[in-house]
Parts: sequence; structure tokens; C-alpha cells
Amino acid sequence: MVILPDTCIELNRLLINEISIIQDTPRVLYQVPFELSKTPNRAWKEALMENWSSISKLRFRTLKTIIWVYHNRVLINNVTIELFQEDLEKMLSSAIEKTNTQMSRKQKHAI
Repeated sequence: MVILPDTCIELNRLLINEISIIQDTPRVLYQVPFELSKTPNRAWKEALMENWSSISKLRFRTLKTIIWVYHNRVLINNVTIELFQEDLEKMLSSAIEKTNTQMSRKQKHAI
């Protein structure tokens, strides 16, 4: 078993059974949940939301997804089928990695 630093949180899995359709006209939009390896603290959650926003805007200027982090879950709202099929998990993994790096730096500076 690998012991992760306190700030290191990983993406465990897509919760496929909990995906729901939130809009069906004029486009189908989904709400897509993911499970994290553990429950992050507030600073980590806020950093992830900022990182998701910057990463999603870089990839898709018109993307209007909304991300929530609660307990050990991430919920992404307003996901198109194209985004879901192509990049969603990769984008979230990138945002999580960036967040872990930021939190690790902050923790090192605090010591």
C-alpha cells in the first residue's frame, strides 16, 4: 500500500451509475460524478475549482461546465457528450495534479 502525502489526492474512478441527464434540449447535458482517493480540505477544493476553470477555458473557450467538490466526490455539471467521450477525465486528472502540486508547495513553505 502506498501512503500518499496529506495533500496528494488522486482520482479513483468515474461513478458511471450516477451519471444523470440534466438537460435534453436543445443539447443533451450530463452531470458526471467522480470519486477521489480521500476527502480534501477546503483550500484544496478551492484550488481544484480554480484549476478546473483555467484548464477548461484553455481547451474549450465556450465550455460552461460547473464543478463541485464535496466529501470525496467531484461533480461536473453541464457536460456535453463530446467532452465526456474525449477529454473530461484527462482534464480533471490534470486539474487534480496541478492542485496537488500547488498544495505541496504551500505546505513546504509553511514548514
